[in-house]
Amino acid sequence: MKKNAFALSEICATAIIGLAYFGHQNSDAQALSQLIQKQELDDANEIFKWLTTQYNQAKASDPVHPGESITSMLERPRRRLWCDEGAIVMSLLVQRQGKETRLVDLLDKRTGISHHTTMQVKEQGHWITYDFTSKRKGIPLSATVQYAAKPRYRNYPESPVHWLLLNNSYAMQMTSWLRSLQAQMP
Repeated sequence: MKKNAFALSEICATAIIGLAYFGHQNSDAQALSQLIQKQELDDANEIFKWLTTQYNQAKASDPVHPGESITSMLERPRRRLWCDEGAIVMSLLVQRQGKETRLVDLLDKRTGISHHTTMQVKEQGHWITYDFTSKRKGIPLSATVQYAAKPRYRNYPESPVHWLLLNNSYAMQMTSWLRSLQAQMP
């Protein structure tokens, strides 16, 4: 009996290690690192130029896909991203260069609702804005929207769960499957 329990624990441990290893090899984090290497992106300016020449702002008629993987976003046939998706992709790519980044949600001062997200990179002690939607950098946050806005700063990934989803494709697939089940529930 003890022998069987030990064998079962070895099998479980091997399966967990295998899921962790192969899940990371096929993860968004790995795909982003490979993209940086393939495109020879060395700094935030090169990443921004690449992102804004390869992708455009999504149109109002484009669907929204909550929880979609970064890899899936970048493989869209029309090559369009929403403002927050562009900010997240840019942020994650720049983080791989060892730079500190943050997302900035611009909350409408009247309603408290964010209608736009951009991102910033800390360069030489100062936060520099990179706005995917307008394809401009180094501009004041107020120049990225046409309404009186209050910035809300946040890191990405925001939580250990976000980190796990970014770094393990199996965790991402399981989460997507669970979300689909939840959507089917009454």
